[in-house]
Amino acid sequence: MIQAQSTTVIEGRPIAWIAGVLAAGPAFVFVYMWSVMMYLPTAFFLFVLSVPFALIIASIPMGIAVMLGGWMGTRWRATRHPAIWGLVGSLAGAALAPVLEGVIPRQHVAMIVAGAITALVARRFMAWVDPIAGPPAVS
Repeated sequence: MIQAQSTTVIEGRPIAWIAGVLAAGPAFVFVYMWSVMMYLPTAFFLFVLSVPFALIIASIPMGIAVMLGGWMGTRWRATRHPAIWGLVGSLAGAALAPVLEGVIPRQHVAMIVAGAITALVARRFMAWVDPIAGPPAVS
């Protein structure tokens, strides 16, 4: 008996990358502001500045993460789950935290939480379409 091969198609990678990169700056600033108890006027100024800096800093790691997450989702259906994306995002944030240690002190918790938030935002825009299985696996 010959079975048809299922080719899984990934949809939404560019949108997921853009959404994750745009969420990286505000997510980091919000969590960092909460962790060091900054006042609101300072935080608003940091929110405005966070988006362009995050575009520079987070674009490459987010692009790699979206490509890897999409690739893993085509091979293993369990890796499509948002909890897996959040866990991997927090681990990536923890791995990248020492890189910014000299620039931003006491930011490890903010990097871990921001990594999880940006991974979940990016995951929200990813979809895998299995032609044989049926509708897209978005949720």
